[in-house]
Amino acid sequence: FPGIDLQGRNGLFHGGGWELLGRQFLAMTAILAWSMACIVPFFYLIGVLATKSSERDWRNPRLGLRLSTEAELLGSDEVVHGGADGNSKSYIEETKSVYTE
Repeated sequence: FPGIDLQGRNGLFHGGGWELLGRQFLAMTAILAWSMACIVPFFYLIGVLATKSSERDWRNPRLGLRLSTEAELLGSDEVVHGGADGNSKSYIEETKSVYTE
């Protein structure tokens, strides 16, 4: 690559051996570990804190990350954001009448 000095090291397919590939694998593993260490607690806390206080369960944080079955069928635009685009208004009204009866 232009402007990148690999200090004379070639990749695996160009006779450089496994050293450069090993370092790249180590870097990939470190990035994956860092990402998981940050994202797992974040979504765990969001999942637990997003549920109603009467339904909070620290053992099952997925409850706070999901919509109810009824809300999924109606659509998140309508339920979460309070509206939908013009094309889906009639479908939402039909779905509401079916599932609210």
